[in-house]
Amino acid sequence: MNILVFGDSIAWGAWDHEGGWVARLHKDVSAVMLGQHEPLQAKITYMYNVGRSGDTSSQVLARFDQEADVRGFGDVVIFQVGVNDTLTEIATNEPKVSYEDFVSNMETLITKAKTFASTVLVIGLLPVDDTQVDPVPWKTETAYRLEIVTKYHHALKETCERTGTDFLDLFDRFSGEEGAKLMYDGLHPNTPGHELIYQEVKNYLEERNTFITV
Repeated sequence: MNILVFGDSIAWGAWDHEGGWVARLHKDVSAVMLGQHEPLQAKITYMYNVGRSGDTSSQVLARFDQEADVRGFGDVVIFQVGVNDTLTEIATNEPKVSYEDFVSNMETLITKAKTFASTVLVIGLLPVDDTQVDPVPWKTETAYRLEIVTKYHHALKETCERTGTDFLDLFDRFSGEEGAKLMYDGLHPNTPGHELIYQEVKNYLEERNTFITV
């Protein structure tokens, strides 16, 4: 079985000392395989983190075919991308990827994934803290804004409903005072935040018998 995770820095594992939520799943897969008594006859699961820091849906789409092909495609494809699409140029008030292009990109990615994967999961956007990322400290001419992130999150949810695609909505879990405790810098999850995503994705995969439990 192949599990492919496409996304941005959150999928990649930024700001978590354990390497992110995908790395946690990979440890589980490895633990199960190493614990099997007949490894040569074991059910092998390959897990690939194809997340890349800074990526938008346009960039994931541009590399999707090649990345999937070199890894033998996948039985499970997970997407966690979109917040960088909302990155707004303060001078023009224009997001990096337009709303219409974001929806089109995600529809295309979902369609492509479903041509070979039996399970496709899309993880929704996480809220941002305007007080920390408007402007962005490391790129002060730009901003992440909760209003725009919320709009794109709902568009992604509607796209999944329209295409019959599984959608993991964690927006409310990361909102408010309690949600702020799960964020590192107003944009990326911290270690407890990655742990929450890991548990939710693992539960999803186990419920569909697409993941070996430990």
